[in-house]
Amino acid sequence: MAPTDVRETVRQAMAAAGRPDRAALASDTAATTISELSVPILRGWRLLRFDAVPHPGASFYVAVGPAGVLHLTEEPASFTKVLQAANVTPTSAADAAALARAYVETTRPMTELVRVVGDVDDILWVPRPTPDERRARERASVRLRPVLRPPDAVEEGGSWVATVFVQRGDTVERRTVTIGADRSLTERGKVMARDLPVPYVA
Repeated sequence: MAPTDVRETVRQAMAAAGRPDRAALASDTAATTISELSVPILRGWRLLRFDAVPHPGASFYVAVGPAGVLHLTEEPASFTKVLQAANVTPTSAADAAALARAYVETTRPMTELVRVVGDVDDILWVPRPTPDERRARERASVRLRPVLRPPDAVEEGGSWVATVFVQRGDTVERRTVTIGADRSLTERGKVMARDLPVPYVA
């Protein structure tokens, strides 16, 4: 599908869904750029990010596939619909981890700092720390370095349980995402560190 066709498809879907703001951004080549998050297991579906310039908080993700267009940003239930429409059940830890990472990335709020982290070096730290901030970073790094890791998953009782670490503002969270054999998806979170020295707190 050509970029112009994608934009028109998303524009029409967002307008029909009562999202004129998203529809306008989708069709405006000067206001948005499009990138794709590749998840090969989602056969026939594309996860597209519309980055709004110069207002990144207006950016959003959609899924485009045979069943239509689903708005994903801050709508976790839509990601479950994608799994069900794609008839996808992970058969490996790598596939389950990739799905969990994509779920966290595409359904996160775009109006605040939220990013998947696999190591302390992935955390977005304040670039010019004060002495107190430098010491706080060092203390946090000592605590988090043995804990943080890239997304992974294990099979438990017919479901896949994935772990994804996320920086959210000045906290680091561990997200546990369970993908059921029935293609259901549930999530729970636990804060691993607070009050990190970061550039801003949304």
